Amino acid sequence: MNPVIRLDNMSGTKDGTLLRSIKFYDGSKAVAINNGTIVELEGLVDGEREIFKAKAPSAANLARNKIALVAAPEKDYDERKKNLDEFSNPQGTPARAYILHDGDQFAITSDGFEIGSGVTVAKGYVVELKSGSTKPVIVATATASTTKIGEVSDIETVGTKKFYTVLVG
Repeated sequence: MNPVIRLDNMSGTKDGTLLRSIKFYDGSKAVAINNGTIVELEGLVDGEREIFKAKAPSAANLARNKIALVAAPEKDYDERKKNLDEFSNPQGTPARAYILHDGDQFAITSDGFEIGSGVTVAKGYVVELKSGSTKPVIVATATASTTKIGEVSDIETVGTKKFYTVLVG
């Protein structure tokens, strides 16, 4: 299952300067990317004027303006796929990403996070970046030399899905 994302209160929904069109790369090859992941932004894709190259974060302590949250509209051309958790942004196709801004709020299903074994997530837990991984990490207390994305501000179950809401800051 792929993560499902909600954009509860994101600055990029009103301020276009906080949006990026991206293609996700693993090395030199464009690959598919799920919504709800965190990517590192590089320069523009060669030959493009508006599409940025994105990759898995290269370090855990990147500036927040160098990372973005992938959240493209869930438009799937495969009619057999009916659920949001079946959606993935196809290989080589531009996706939408939001540069995170203090005060932004979004929610991702629990499978979109990396959570340590035996950890029971609670409000106030820290959401941070992990080098080499596009999944945000939830920890009880901030890790040194890591980019803090925000904190878990709410935990709710909608249908069969558990969402962790993140308040950026």
